[in-house]
This record gives sequence, C-alpha cells and structure tokens, in this order.
Amino acid sequence: MIEQDGFEISSFVLSTPDNCSLGLSFEENDEVIDRILDELGPLGVSEIGHYSEFFVKVDRDFSMTMDKQYYLVVEGLKRILK
Repeated sequence: MIEQDGFEISSFVLSTPDNCSLGLSFEENDEVIDRILDELGPLGVSEIGHYSEFFVKVDRDFSMTMDKQYYLVVEGLKRILK
C-alpha cells in the first residue's frame, strides 16, 4: 500500500498534451478510447474522457510500483496516439 499523509493512493489520472484530441472526429476519438481501454486496461486504465486532451484514470495495480505502472501507461499512450 502506498500512503501519502495517511491517504492511500488507489488511482491516478493522466492527461495527454493539449489539443491531442481536437484533430480527431467523434468517431476517431471513440476508436482511440476503445483502443486505449483494450490495450491498457490490464495496466489499470478504467476510464477515459476527452475534451482537447484525453483524461485517463488508472486504478493502482499493487503488484508493481506506482512509478513502473505510470511509466508503462504513459509509454502505451505514446504508442497508441502516434
């Protein structure tokens, strides 16, 4: 368990760079969201929202360090959003 000032970190949110999703149509955004959930779901990705960027909620996987989980999710997002 990871605690900060008595609070357990059970999830965290990542946001992609500004304007990351503005160039995509509504259907393309849906396809990207489905792909992120399919490919990164095993790493804890549970919810995705978007406006001009994607907001990705990641549930903590306590079988790995938070640093490793964060790194793997970010690298997966980079690969998917290229």
